[in-house]
Amino acid sequence: MAFPSTIKKELICRKHPTWDEFASAWQRYDLLAEGGERLRKSANQFLVRKPYEPDDVYQVRLSRFCYENHIGAVIGWYIATLFARDPEIDVKRGEIDLNAAEEARKDRILNDSDRQGHAFVDFFRNVLRDLLKYRTSWVLVDRLPQERESRADEKGRDSDPYLVRWEPRAITNWFEDDDGELEQVVLEKSVRRGLIEAEALEQTEYWVYDRTDFAVYADLSKGQDSQEVTKVREGRHALASQKRVPFVRLSIPCEHWLSDRASLAVCEHLDTDNTHSFKLFMANLPVLVFYSEQSEISKTLAEWSYMQLAPGDKAEWLEPGGASFTHSAARLSDKREEIYRLCYLGFQGRSTDATASALSGESKRADMKPAQDVQEAFGDKLRTGMDLVLRTMLLVDGITDATVEVRGFNFIDDEIDAFMRTVEEARRLSLTSDTLYEELDVRATTRLLQDAKRETIETAVEEIRAGMKHSEKLEQQRQDAEFAFGGQSQ
Repeated sequence: MAFPSTIKKELICRKHPTWDEFASAWQRYDLLAEGGERLRKSANQFLVRKPYEPDDVYQVRLSRFCYENHIGAVIGWYIATLFARDPEIDVKRGEIDLNAAEEARKDRILNDSDRQGHAFVDFFRNVLRDLLKYRTSWVLVDRLPQERESRADEKGRDSDPYLVRWEPRAITNWFEDDDGELEQVVLEKSVRRGLIEAEALEQTEYWVYDRTDFAVYADLSKGQDSQEVTKVREGRHALASQKRVPFVRLSIPCEHWLSDRASLAVCEHLDTDNTHSFKLFMANLPVLVFYSEQSEISKTLAEWSYMQLAPGDKAEWLEPGGASFTHSAARLSDKREEIYRLCYLGFQGRSTDATASALSGESKRADMKPAQDVQEAFGDKLRTGMDLVLRTMLLVDGITDATVEVRGFNFIDDEIDAFMRTVEEARRLSLTSDTLYEELDVRATTRLLQDAKRETIETAVEEIRAGMKHSEKLEQQRQDAEFAFGGQSQ
């Protein structure tokens, strides 16, 4: 597609309906997941102001802003457990192994997927973080332009494809065909031009991609009010030969969008925590009150402030009473547990004051079951996403028949243990069905080898089916026992 030399700002700045709906939420979820200084600077977005609250009081509350980052802990837990063991990745061309050159390129891609030294697996750790925070992650598949490839080759770096991860806030608009395939994507990013030059500035660039080309637009008016952006660069992108937009869009179901599920509970916990903290702060700094008929009291002042009232006057705090501390503390505990329960981690949010039955081993196993199911779902998404992204990278080199196998991300160890116990109990029944015992062996093998190569599992299953039947094993054991008994009798 031939991109025009200029585009009206109102056209290129138009946002996709999904972006319009969730952009402000994405910003909040990012702040809540990160916490720290960025959240403190935006505390007024989260700290609810009491009706008619004086500004100086609200400013004091803002200065004492505090936050327990539960959503960040949840995201960190899922990333840590999902990537506790790196997945294994195999690539073939159909049923044929890659040749030496293709294997070397695949290894380089897996060891440095983004030209910044991050391995392919580490890259997907950040993809998972985006999925948990925003529900969507965009991955750009790119390669160096031809004029830069030659310079890279001179430095010992070849023209391998590489990945760039973009948060959904940066992808402001996109268009799909009737089959759901991307037709165009608009990427908006800020670029800082210059450092010590007199005209150093930060400007916004708009990158427009279609199935074969890309173009970069920028406002060149240098501060003047302009209604248009000008094309400053264009070219063919990495997947032009495949006539595909070079973006892979990954997403998860709404029920697994943990930041969104827990956001309301997190915000209420944050506000309750800060009001509770401020109430304790005020209670720990009481105001000294003098009741006297003297116009002035002789005193020695230290760091304390005081209030002087006439004997008939009265001043007291307008608050529900001391029980409010207990109620707010209980509310904080309930909200904490709700946050983790919404994220399928109820066992982590439970208070240490929980009952003995709630802290029992059986209760903990039951509490872990939802988290394991969600981990399995995330594992499926990660395997599928890695497969899709890696095959897209190989398309850059024209490898259209690649098959990718990603093994790992399995979290059903407890179910395996229970299944193996069931198998052992079934064997003790001494049933006469060879087919039953053969199927039990096959299912036990496939579960125990769930992270193994497909060929390894298939070979093991073939060996089981070709081996001795259960009845034959029993007969062999009987003959061996008779032989052993006969030898002892002699």
